[in-house]
Amino acid sequence: MIAAIKLYRVATGMDLKDSKEAIEELTKNLEKEDPAKFARLRKQSVSPGTLVFWGAVAALVAYVALKGS
Repeated sequence: MIAAIKLYRVATGMDLKDSKEAIEELTKNLEKEDPAKFARLRKQSVSPGTLVFWGAVAALVAYVALKGS
């Protein structure tokens, strides 16, 4: 999850506290949307942080695309 927070900070220019809160909210929402996926990841020994990282990447791509419009 640390990598996701760092990536989010770089892309958005937000401070550490706000970036951490945004990534935590994203994690909560992703897990709420598909709890089975998080359960499968835990069984496969894949860190939920990995899913959050790629979710953050997708969110940042969308953010950059909207900001550039």
